Amino acid sequence: MKNMVNDPGRIKGLVPNFGNLFNAGSVIFKADEPRELIFVNDSIVRFYECTDPQDFADYVQGHYDGLINPVQREEVIEDFTSQIRDKKQRSGYMFFSVTTKGGKNIRVVNHWSLYEDEVEGPLIYAWMFLHRLEDTGFEFDSVTGLFTKLSFDKNVKSKYKRYAKKEGESCAIVYINLVNFKLCNIEYGSAKGDECLMEMGDLLRRKFPKAVIARLSDDHFAFFDKAQGIREGLQEVKRRFDEAYRDHYNLISKYGIYEFAAEGDLDVEEAISMAKMTCDFIKYDLKIDIMEYSFRLAKQVMTKEYIVRKLDEALENEWIKVYYQPVIRSLTGELCGMESLTRWIDPEIGFLPPNEFIETLEHEHLIHKLDAYVVDKVCAYIHGRMEEHLPVVPVSVNFSRMDFVLCDMVDIVEKAVEKYDVPRDFLHIEITESMIASDEDLMASVIGRFREAGYEIWMDDFGSGYSSLTMLKDYHFDTLKMDMRFLTPFNDKSKSIMRATVTMAKDVGMKTLAEGVETEEQLAFLRDIGCGMIQGYYYGKPEPILDVFSHLEEKQIPSEPRSWRHFYEVAGFTIRDTDTPLEIIEDDGENFRTLYMNKAYRRQIFSEENLDMELE
Repeated sequence: MKNMVNDPGRIKGLVPNFGNLFNAGSVIFKADEPRELIFVNDSIVRFYECTDPQDFADYVQGHYDGLINPVQREEVIEDFTSQIRDKKQRSGYMFFSVTTKGGKNIRVVNHWSLYEDEVEGPLIYAWMFLHRLEDTGFEFDSVTGLFTKLSFDKNVKSKYKRYAKKEGESCAIVYINLVNFKLCNIEYGSAKGDECLMEMGDLLRRKFPKAVIARLSDDHFAFFDKAQGIREGLQEVKRRFDEAYRDHYNLISKYGIYEFAAEGDLDVEEAISMAKMTCDFIKYDLKIDIMEYSFRLAKQVMTKEYIVRKLDEALENEWIKVYYQPVIRSLTGELCGMESLTRWIDPEIGFLPPNEFIETLEHEHLIHKLDAYVVDKVCAYIHGRMEEHLPVVPVSVNFSRMDFVLCDMVDIVEKAVEKYDVPRDFLHIEITESMIASDEDLMASVIGRFREAGYEIWMDDFGSGYSSLTMLKDYHFDTLKMDMRFLTPFNDKSKSIMRATVTMAKDVGMKTLAEGVETEEQLAFLRDIGCGMIQGYYYGKPEPILDVFSHLEEKQIPSEPRSWRHFYEVAGFTIRDTDTPLEIIEDDGENFRTLYMNKAYRRQIFSEENLDMELE
């Protein structure tokens, strides 16, 4: 950039020895835009940590505006021009912050006077002094140069008043959180963390040059600006930040937007709270990084807060119920097990969807309380039915990875089993693949301890996400629970995948269970390929235990005796999708009955039109 700062021919005849009159920094610049610098003294060059006048001119881009901290620039210049043009003043002063080339943020007072020069026209002679240095840290963040939380409120209100004068103007406050920032600081050091904070500050300044921007604390930012174009601007900021920090440092930026009309008084704290609430809502969401506040979202947040606040009371008063969904042995059509599930029926807000309160409890690290409660209730149920000599089948219990982080859940299960004198083969432990993937060492230890204690370990939700065959190779599961998304849509391709999965599971010694079965067509196919157990709305939805047995009785579905369980499991392993004729016959000492015959066998016995006959 060609610059004429301190050009001897240009400053000759202005103010003699101007640069030596004061120890303070001093500048001369043209009063009219773009406020070009004409002279700077050595003191201000040193003050800005520059090497010489030209280095200083390059740093501030040759204009007076470049001396001012970007977060204040618009407001300071507006105040300055107002003093000259509107108030007709020939001298005055302003307070603002500057950022030196070395990155220091310093509070100054700037006195100025207006002179008319015959050659240059109207000029401003300005003297810059340090202003109460001890106050600087209260107004400006030392790392980013942005406003602090203490000064954000004042500066937002000042700018808001100007917007409020314009009818129909819409404003917004945006709250920003850098997720995983503390881990980045620990792993890569505070220098890298500061670099990240400065980068976010620079991105916001460049994209929203007229905004009031603050670093509120740690890795939290906020800014105030006109609402128009906010989302588009944030998408650009997010894209650039991701390019620099997401992949390499696992830093994820989240943005909550609170939009409002510029009318009446503004409660800045309340507006920040709305934006923060929105940002917090998507903190753990892998798909959404930018969200706008809405009344619907606010209701969801209030519900989550209610869940956290009322959990202990809900458990104590049994507002949370344990429901059971039947599992049917495909070979016999008998009840061979159940899965325990939870339902929250609240006296104040009614039915709470399971995914809503379970997800909340996981995020708030309270899920272990719920799962310990379920284990206790399930063991009490099994004990009660055994005591009354009523039919009873094994129950599977779902766990969260956080259970094993927050407490010794294996010990809790063992104590419940001992308390209610429940045989361990009546309690199955369900583990999801995502739990293992998130912490392999922890889950390997947990699985090992459960297995040593005598419990079956089931892999849940296989096929619902990114299912890995490595998991089946490296860990010993007793049962593979397959999600019926395998069969959606129900075509030849999906059938082939399910058929191969069932065969593979049997080859490595795992029993098979299909969950989510709803139609007769699905059931018939699963029986033919030898899927051992069936769970889904076809046989029954999750219900209180008495309702489950009542509905099964209506459907004439008996419970499988414990003494026959192993026989049926072994028999199920022999069922294969093969062209070799196959029939399985049960002899209980009194009667023979056919449990299974495949299509190849039926072709030998029946006519073609009766191949799909029901077996009695």
